[in-house]
Amino acid sequence: MVPTSSYELVIAEIERLSQPFQRLVLPEPLEEGFERATAPARVNRLWIEGLIAIGLFNIFVLLDYYIRGGSDWLSLQIRLCVVTPVALIVNASMRWNPSRIYRETAIALASCGIGLSHLYLESNKTAAASAYAQVGLIVAVIFANVVMRLQFRYALGASLVLLIGELVFVHQDRFLNPPEKLLGITLAVAAILMTVAANYSIGREERLGYLIRLRSEMQSRELSFVNEKLQRMSSVDSLTGLANRHSYEAES
Repeated sequence: MVPTSSYELVIAEIERLSQPFQRLVLPEPLEEGFERATAPARVNRLWIEGLIAIGLFNIFVLLDYYIRGGSDWLSLQIRLCVVTPVALIVNASMRWNPSRIYRETAIALASCGIGLSHLYLESNKTAAASAYAQVGLIVAVIFANVVMRLQFRYALGASLVLLIGELVFVHQDRFLNPPEKLLGITLAVAAILMTVAANYSIGREERLGYLIRLRSEMQSRELSFVNEKLQRMSSVDSLTGLANRHSYEAES
């Protein structure tokens, strides 16, 4: 084992995260290193995938409007003139390499805003619209936890907010009967549990991958140091401490 406390900490964290149901956050120096190593690629991915998602969302909004015969002008205005600009601002801010707290909170709030606004716009219209609203909320959960891959605690927070929104929506809805409401809540809870579990697994694998790469780098640096030390020892006479024949031959 390489005799350094940093190396031992990395090994301990690899062993800990290799066990199931472990806390994902690493000790402070390792967590900071993980953030520095992964943040550039993460914000670039969030920007690209967020832009694609916004484009798909607007295609859905327009199709939904025309399929309904152009009768829901208010929903179209809110989605195109409020939700989409806010989402574009949040998405564009990813290009500025924001802090982790801003980055994860902004994506979580945007995801919750999309899901909750969908519930609000579709509530108390028809039985079909009420069922359709719950499908939209499940899509928002999948988007936040699996597509955007929010860091675990932010994914958990966003999921709880969306679940509370679902419970309020179901409580106030006039068109769904009790069995349909129970089914909707069950589907939402199942979607949240599955996507949160997937999110945890993704976060765990990301940190394990970082720690394994860090361990390899530490081992490589230690091996280079040992090789240099052996090279110096082989060039010096052990009795006199002077350069030996091998040293002169290496220089010539």
